[in-house]
Amino acid sequence: MRTLPPHNHESSITNYFDARAKATDLPRELVIAAPQRGACPMGGKSGGYVGWVVPVEYKTRSKDSGVVTVTTYFFWFSDEIIRGVTRRMELCP
Repeated sequence: MRTLPPHNHESSITNYFDARAKATDLPRELVIAAPQRGACPMGGKSGGYVGWVVPVEYKTRSKDSGVVTVTTYFFWFSDEIIRGVTRRMELCP
């Protein structure tokens, strides 16, 4: 059984990064993909149901050299709730 895809995933992901931002952080650009069917169980130990995964590219540009750094994150959702964040898609939260 699969939950419904998240509809407010973009604002949830933006809020996630905003909550962790520091005044010294470089300006960022988020590239948020569409939700994809995840293969990870989201129902605890019993398995239960599977949710959705949303790939996100977190881009920053250094002020001095203009070097762009891209970090990829995977946000795991069940309904509208972020259940986990990983750096690799094959790792379940």
